[in-house]
Amino acid sequence: MGETVELSYKIIADSNAEAGLYKLLLSLGYEDSVTGTPKTIITKAGLYVGGGTDFDVAFSETSSGTTSFTIANIGSNPSFSVSVIIPQQEGWKVSGSNSMIIGNLNTGDYTVASFSLESSQTGVIGGFNGIINRTTNSQKIPAQSGNTQNSLRIQIAYTNTMGEREVLEKEVAINTQSMINGTVTAGTGTNFAGRVRGTNQNNFFSGYEWYITLLAVLAVVSLLYRKYKKEKLLNPNFKFEDVFRMKTIFKKRSKSR
Repeated sequence: MGETVELSYKIIADSNAEAGLYKLLLSLGYEDSVTGTPKTIITKAGLYVGGGTDFDVAFSETSSGTTSFTIANIGSNPSFSVSVIIPQQEGWKVSGSNSMIIGNLNTGDYTVASFSLESSQTGVIGGFNGIINRTTNSQKIPAQSGNTQNSLRIQIAYTNTMGEREVLEKEVAINTQSMINGTVTAGTGTNFAGRVRGTNQNNFFSGYEWYITLLAVLAVVSLLYRKYKKEKLLNPNFKFEDVFRMKTIFKKRSKSR
């Protein structure tokens, strides 16, 4: 009476079993010490089937100032409320939010997370680095040439099947040459600077064309009104519409002289 003993068993769950709490039937057989009669007790124990959760993160593409990453659940369990975070680190800068919620990912599922990512290891390429950054409004262009690989740390925060919040950190290799190709598509060489400046000028006039037109109209009206006031002082019968016939008036005056 009052004594205990610990028993250990190796239990393997089915490979297709979903994560969760399962009932495990236990049978205890013993012999009654008083009557000598064999007896059996059937009971249940809770067995949790879990498993590891892991993610694969890969650089996808850079387009229109946005760098995309593919996030895949390669673990044996689903993950819930998954968030992708780019922590502060040397060599990289995120414009805007550095985290993105991508929702739930079952085993084998994948999705894409995008960020406005800049490489702080920048330099001047052909003297046009500043022009390119202002006109494309996208990544600064790394000074290195060729297929330079830069590493970026990305954190994956998720809720596991036991309701616990966990964070995994992955290191992703990014080809900076791909970022250049994805960002600068207008052209290269000396003529490219002219095209960039031309694009910048076109964008300026397209954004302010209505203001320029309005100012031109106001200038013309102001000039005509000044002429009207001047002629009105000389001739009280002068009307505003006579301003548009000023050439005829000037010709008559020259003939009279």
